Amino acid sequence: MIVDDEIPAVRELKFLLSKYPEIEVVGEAYDGEDALELARKLKPEIIFLDIHMANRDGIETARELIKQKPAPFIVFATGYDQYAVQAFELNAVNYLLKPFQEERIASTIARIMKWAEKKETMEKVFVENEIEKMLQQTVNLKLTDKLAVWDTEKIKIIDYDEILYISVDGRQCTVHTVHGNYIAYMNLKDLEAKLPTDRFFRTHRAYIVNLSNIDEIKIWFNNTFIIQMKNCKDQIPVSRTYMKMFRNTIGL
Repeated sequence: MIVDDEIPAVRELKFLLSKYPEIEVVGEAYDGEDALELARKLKPEIIFLDIHMANRDGIETARELIKQKPAPFIVFATGYDQYAVQAFELNAVNYLLKPFQEERIASTIARIMKWAEKKETMEKVFVENEIEKMLQQTVNLKLTDKLAVWDTEKIKIIDYDEILYISVDGRQCTVHTVHGNYIAYMNLKDLEAKLPTDRFFRTHRAYIVNLSNIDEIKIWFNNTFIIQMKNCKDQIPVSRTYMKMFRNTIGL
């Protein structure tokens, strides 16, 4: 079963798993509550589980799922690496970072099949050296100074330097770059937490700007600012909420 509130991520993972004849995707859920209900009905042997979801996050959902008898194998599939320790505390089979890498999925399936054949419980399988090894693999996969975004049906990796600004539209964000605009299926708060604070600044409830790509700053009404970005005609507002912090950041 696949659990993720990002439909493109569900489609991508389902496609990658379709290459394995021993794997059958029996169901899809888009939040933690639906996942628990569906898992009780379908009793899947493996659950690929996102962490950041509405209603109930993946960590909390996993804590409930492993209480089931028999407990399913849990594979966390997420865009965030800071939850690795919690994942392994819950005896997760693996921790896959988005964008997914085929070799990591292959190793995950191989590990599951091996354990299933031996009929070992997850509690017996997980020992400290295994946890340490997989945690190291996770750290090595971390993207440095790069952001994974969607370009139609493809995942594109862009450098932070390419980003001009980010705007929010509903439950997704648009990443505006020097080469075009891309979709990030994350909310602005999560993106803000992911990006380095010395390079990116939240100017408004709907905008984050790359400080190094600001061309000029104009005085706007009510003593606020409008930011003109380099290489584009777009102007980004600085709301009164963020004015004092913005002034301090740029040294005004």
